[in-house]
Amino acid sequence: EIQNYRNLLKAHHESQALERSKVMRHRQKVHQSPKKYMCIIFDGIDQKKTCLPQCQRLPNDIGDECLVQIHLVVCLLYSQEIKPQLYLTYPNIHNDPNLTVTVMQRELQSWPGILPPVLYVQLDNTARENKNSMVFDYPSMLVEKGIFKKIKENFFLIGHTHDHIDQMFSRFYKKVARCDAFTLPMLTKLISEAYTPKPEVHNLNEVYDFKRFCNVGDGMNIKGSCTS
Repeated sequence: EIQNYRNLLKAHHESQALERSKVMRHRQKVHQSPKKYMCIIFDGIDQKKTCLPQCQRLPNDIGDECLVQIHLVVCLLYSQEIKPQLYLTYPNIHNDPNLTVTVMQRELQSWPGILPPVLYVQLDNTARENKNSMVFDYPSMLVEKGIFKKIKENFFLIGHTHDHIDQMFSRFYKKVARCDAFTLPMLTKLISEAYTPKPEVHNLNEVYDFKRFCNVGDGMNIKGSCTS
């Protein structure tokens, strides 16, 4: 019986190593042929690390209900260089597929020049925001409309999701822990100064209602809407 568990653990480690090796090959392709490939990595940060106000010495009688939960989505855009992008949202924006699709759409719209034909997307392994039909429908639509020839979405195995983007999180945590931030502009300034190359920070006040778009059909125009 012990040997069976050892075999299962070995198979798990081999699967994890194969998955990470594949992702590294994708990123190597991006660096070698940026006109043919591009890669986007998404992940969200723990909201307790970015709530407002951020104080080094917060009174014990102040509970979470007194704080404003600020959600931070980090996006790394791989091309010939790595371009970090940060999206800050208030609690009225849900952490759901609409947020993921909106961030991806904004990144693609801001791409200078012609988009490469192949897109690699690395997402956090969470069903609520990423691993669901909505986030699969969006890239399918991009391929169907001829914007990309191929899109590959990747999710690391649970328990093995540590990646380049976690280094950014570590820098943010250390910076915020050493400084006070009482307003969103103060928090934005702290975060933008915590990492090199300096990330571009966006305050996201509305998202596309892509869930409704998928339910209604292709005839509907996607309009920006604030989810609550």
